[in-house]
Amino acid sequence: MAGAAMGCLAILIAAYGAHSLNLDAAAMQTFQTAFRYQMAHGLALLITGIVATRWAGWRLNAAAVLFVVGTVLFSGSLYLAAVTGVAWIGIITAPGGVALAAAWGLLFWAAFSAR
Repeated sequence: MAGAAMGCLAILIAAYGAHSLNLDAAAMQTFQTAFRYQMAHGLALLITGIVATRWAGWRLNAAAVLFVVGTVLFSGSLYLAAVTGVAWIGIITAPGGVALAAAWGLLFWAAFSAR
């Protein structure tokens, strides 16, 4: 459910950005980066949920939580920076990226442990 919701929100936010915001080229590039990461990690979250129906465990649960937290921090901070032009919001982007990397690591660990 969370993966599908994240994908839906990515589409809605991208449509809003494309049709309602008047961003310069650099801000639009930042906005598009946020969208790509949100969509990719929404799909990763969806796959994690599907895999968890077969191989449940704390690693998959933790990966799912980190995908959500990481995407909110990473993409959310990029969306805010693009729309507001406030560069210091970018300090939130790095912890989001770390959370996303940790989620992928936990997903790998879960797959490795399940074999």
